[in-house]
Amino acid sequence: MPLTLPKRKHLRVSDPVNQPSSARAAISVGTVTLIALILRLIAQNQLRTHVDEPASLLAVAMISETGMPTFPSGVLYLQGAVLSYLGAPLARLYAGYDLLEAVRVINIGFSVLVVPITMKIVLHITRNLPAATLTGILVCCDPNLMLWGVLIRPYGLLTVMTVALAYIVIVLLTEGVNAHVGPIRAIYWVPVLSALGTFTHIGFWLAFPAVALMSVAVWQAPIQGALRVFARCGPLAILPLAVFLILGRTAGIGSGTGSGALGARWWVATCLQSIA
Repeated sequence: MPLTLPKRKHLRVSDPVNQPSSARAAISVGTVTLIALILRLIAQNQLRTHVDEPASLLAVAMISETGMPTFPSGVLYLQGAVLSYLGAPLARLYAGYDLLEAVRVINIGFSVLVVPITMKIVLHITRNLPAATLTGILVCCDPNLMLWGVLIRPYGLLTVMTVALAYIVIVLLTEGVNAHVGPIRAIYWVPVLSALGTFTHIGFWLAFPAVALMSVAVWQAPIQGALRVFARCGPLAILPLAVFLILGRTAGIGSGTGSGALGARWWVATCLQSIA
């Protein structure tokens, strides 16, 4: 007779039996995030001005003056636009190197979120607090994440947006299309992250093929309900990319060195090629 193995009980990653204490998890996440914040603030005082930071700083100043990151040369500079708009109010209070340091602090405050989001992903998948803590420490001390989490460039925020998208997709795959992240249904975070990610760095769109492939491979929810939800959110998620490309066609989008007739198409191709 063929040997029949007993069926194993598969626990979902959300089963309460596997969950660590919420208080202990909060203390661990908060402690590692605080260490990451302190390390980045220390690094800020050690780092000299990066060759590309003046372009980002000029975009901040132009938003404060005109409301748009348009250089005096007429170049519309949307690389890192989210960070530029976050830092624009500071341009009314500071100038020169003082503005540089102030905007760096803004960048640090948002870029450090990669630590708790990554820890949240590990906790959600494994329900293992030591594993999440170790992961958080590794992310906290990563030299590249620390560097770009300080400099006024879009890559620190880009990392946060990408990791956040991965977390949302993991929640959808494990909890279903009705899952919530905070007070909002997880599926509605996708267009929000799409808008923020597009105007942080166009390379954000490289994450979508990866999460789409992951979703196709492991999706277990009823496909009809999932398709209805994605049909509602899909156009909203694509809208920021369409706006970005329209701006490029009408105004031309610069990469920091100039624009031209190719506009956004050239810039998108350059960014994707450089990341790939």
